[in-house]
Amino acid sequence: MATWQPTRAVALRIATLALAGGVAVGLAGCSTESKVEVTKTNLANTLKTQINQNGTAANQVKCKDALDGKVGATQVCAVKVNGQWYTANITATSIDGKEVNFNYKVDPQPTTAPTY
Repeated sequence: MATWQPTRAVALRIATLALAGGVAVGLAGCSTESKVEVTKTNLANTLKTQINQNGTAANQVKCKDALDGKVGATQVCAVKVNGQWYTANITATSIDGKEVNFNYKVDPQPTTAPTY
């Protein structure tokens, strides 16, 4: 089995989500604004793909929530490898239009299964 490299940089191209004033609480009557984010499903799928491409068989990845499309935004995911769960900390490093670049670092110590 290849050595697991728990820290990587990842670029993810996403779609911009348009939020109408009537959809977001407190924005009724305002003009449409754009919000860039990586959904928790896309974040989990991308992280799993990256870990698997690096030679580690990630069986499952769960992310607590979406990653905001802002430099410095953070999110937490859980990665299941060989029957054990590990915490992955995600940080958005740059935004280029609809592309969110982020780094991840997986804690080398196993943890309990996520509750999210």
